Amino acid sequence: MNLTQDNLRKIPVFSDADERFLGYVLDVIVDIEKTRFLGLLIRKKIFRPKKAVPFSAILGIAKDHIVVEQGKTRWLPLYIDMWRAKFATKPYQRLVAIQESKEVGKVADFVADDDGNVILLVVEPGLLSKLRYVPRRLVDNYEDGVFTLQAGAMEKTEKEPQWPKLVERTTSKLAKAAGRTTAKAIKKLKKKKT
Repeated sequence: MNLTQDNLRKIPVFSDADERFLGYVLDVIVDIEKTRFLGLLIRKKIFRPKKAVPFSAILGIAKDHIVVEQGKTRWLPLYIDMWRAKFATKPYQRLVAIQESKEVGKVADFVADDDGNVILLVVEPGLLSKLRYVPRRLVDNYEDGVFTLQAGAMEKTEKEPQWPKLVERTTSKLAKAAGRTTAKAIKKLKKKKT
């Protein structure tokens, strides 16, 4: 499974037990130093507080919805690791990739596996050039918004990852049932909007 921050934004999130709509994904909280997805930041309505969901509480991810364990969504400061990671980078700070002491591009996004570990860095070399997917193993270190790549890392890029049809993190019948009934809840939600 390959997940990117852009693919996860604006997806509706539902609880597994009572199939309750919890909100839409606003952002993915990434610990850049450990290169790991920590969780999701969600909000139900504009004037409601943002809530956090740890990555370990996600039961299933599909292209049109996410199913999480009931009772795992909390106010962001209650998850101290996610709180620190969210505010570790300044909003105006841009992440760059350098190779052999030259800037080779801006780190635009991250691609993670189903455990939340970052496997690819999405590097944008220039405004009109194609995105490059650099494997995490070719990154030497990270310091103050700069990823140092090994020599030749930009030439060893991988193909663009494909979005999976459905990803389930557990094989329990409850999660599978929640995935099917959540699809019905999404249809009802779309009908109410129109």
